[in-house]
Amino acid sequence: MLRAAPRIHVVDDDTEIRLLLGAWLASAGYAVEGFGCGQTYLDYGGPPPSLVCLDLNMPEPDGLAVLRTLRARGVPCRIVVFTADDAVNTAVECMKLGAFDFVVKPIHRAGFLRVVEAALRPEVTTVNPDRTPAEAPLFIGESSVMDAVRTEIGKVSDTDITVFIHGESGTGKELVARSIHASSGRCDGPFIALNCGAIPESLQESVLFGHEKGAFTGATHARKGKFQLADGGTLLLDEVAELSPAAQVRLLRVLQERTVEPVGAAQPVPINVRVLSATHRDLEQMVASHEFRQDLYYRLMIYPIEVPALRFHADDIRALFEHFVGHHASAMGCAPPEILDDVWPALKQHPWPGNVRELANVAHRSVVAHRGATLSAATLGLRSAPTLPPPPAPVAGEGTTMADAERRALVEAVDACSGNLTAAARRLGIGRATLYRKLTRHGLSRDA
Repeated sequence: MLRAAPRIHVVDDDTEIRLLLGAWLASAGYAVEGFGCGQTYLDYGGPPPSLVCLDLNMPEPDGLAVLRTLRARGVPCRIVVFTADDAVNTAVECMKLGAFDFVVKPIHRAGFLRVVEAALRPEVTTVNPDRTPAEAPLFIGESSVMDAVRTEIGKVSDTDITVFIHGESGTGKELVARSIHASSGRCDGPFIALNCGAIPESLQESVLFGHEKGAFTGATHARKGKFQLADGGTLLLDEVAELSPAAQVRLLRVLQERTVEPVGAAQPVPINVRVLSATHRDLEQMVASHEFRQDLYYRLMIYPIEVPALRFHADDIRALFEHFVGHHASAMGCAPPEILDDVWPALKQHPWPGNVRELANVAHRSVVAHRGATLSAATLGLRSAPTLPPPPAPVAGEGTTMADAERRALVEAVDACSGNLTAAARRLGIGRATLYRKLTRHGLSRDA
């Protein structure tokens, strides 16, 4: 039995673009109808299409107003919006309102048709009714701030929206990502978490996108990248701020075109992956300092979720600590220590710079040291957070450029840390990969 071609509506006041897109879609086998303005389309009384391609920059009502009206009416179709480079933030707002994706002008035929193809795929994001809560990652704590995080997870889980997870180190950003995946229609597909900061810059593109045999020295066999391995599931790009400029460019292309091109490959490979990203860094500040691409920032920051530091939900410390003690005692096959009452105020007063991860480590150490015995505040062994002196502030005098000041700060930080680049990066408040890039840019060896 022949199936009817998907019907697509193109809404754009630019006649040339409307006709060009219509021709591309028709040549790809779609049934197309064009509309020259937003009001004409809102007055349309025919059956809804499978997809609406909607220009944002039109006379009133503009694309954003049309989108809001269509969603308010409950029109059952997916929507792809077009935008210019200087209005990407508006396109991001459209995606929060329910648009499937956005395409930045000038529009290229191949990339546009791939977005259309992806938008017309059967819905795959319905929550799996057979999935039991026990299979999802466990969130401990009843504080209002953690309830807010659970609410945000519930909002995004049954969609394919790109989520950016921000929070200090040790707050549980990967747990949030796993919870989103476990509650989604992709729960039976793979979940892959990649720490971008742990990959040498020279290997980032190969690890992310794969490579063909012989693509570079040492590539003795073809290798699938993380995007291909996560096909049909979810990929978490942890510490995404540490990606090199070259990897950022390729990641942006993958997110736009929904294909990957392994290093050395002749043809791109289609992928169906939900991308989540996370970092403890301030991406907005990195965009302002030109360390992170603005267009990639908008692609990743469609739906941000903030994971609170432990000091903001200290009332959850007791439940978390008891959970970790019980878990580690069970894993070791021993009785947990008896916890005296003076432990709880001591735990609550600790600043927890390492957040939940630090609390879990303290619980693990307590079980090892006091299995079956008594644990008190005195024997808890809380350690003071190590403090590093701030990096010396370079003084820019006459004839001193910002580049000179940055170079001096790099050299002094590396010297102060006896060549330990991890400590130097921490001292400077930047990631290790960022430190490597800056050293290379200033012509400094990594032994500087």
